[in-house]
Amino acid sequence: MLVLLLGLMVGGLPLARAQMHFGLRGGAGMSYYTLRQIDGQTYRGDAILGASLGVFGIVDIPMAVGHLELDAGAMLSRKGGKSEWTYRADASSLYVRTVLKEEFTPFYLSFPLTGLYAFDFGPASLYMGLGPQFSVGLFGRYDRRADYEGVKSSPTDYDQEDIKFGAEQHPRRFFIDLKTRLGVELFSRLRFGAYFDLGLTNMVDGYHRVSTFVYRDRFMRNFALGLDLGYKFF
Repeated sequence: MLVLLLGLMVGGLPLARAQMHFGLRGGAGMSYYTLRQIDGQTYRGDAILGASLGVFGIVDIPMAVGHLELDAGAMLSRKGGKSEWTYRADASSLYVRTVLKEEFTPFYLSFPLTGLYAFDFGPASLYMGLGPQFSVGLFGRYDRRADYEGVKSSPTDYDQEDIKFGAEQHPRRFFIDLKTRLGVELFSRLRFGAYFDLGLTNMVDGYHRVSTFVYRDRFMRNFALGLDLGYKFF
């Protein structure tokens, strides 16, 4: 983004005509994660509802054709996903197999910074672009259920645990993803768009425990796809 602004100044574009806008934005969609383990296999979790709510600001720079926008914000975001794992027991076990279900729901304070190109047609403006998003973990929870399927009985264990960011077997507090935006602005106020967040950095450190089973995570990243709605106050 700094390179973009420096290029604009060097190129002599009319930065003096740039305008600033502020508003509120909220979005919802699906969030899921992928996990590549030490054996090299990659597993994809099932999606959960992802959501975000916060404020944003835009620096709008007019050009000969269309205009450039630097869109920055601060958003409270719900990320994560859920998964199901099946373990076959050996001959000495009391149970035939164990089915583990886990839902991972961390909340982050996210700071998206996207560079957008927009062009007008009538009362509407179409925009598209991408940029980095920096996230800081705030709070969250693991919900786990283990079903032990045996010949005569099928006991179930439940477990809930608060996420302790940065602790052993828990997610890292900081991570970065790439946010892509596509949308339309109506009457210079209402912004309706779609977004896709591609996780770039590893979300986990060291060992990650699921019930009584321990395995070593190699690389885990989060993805999010959804729609958002924003309103510019001025």
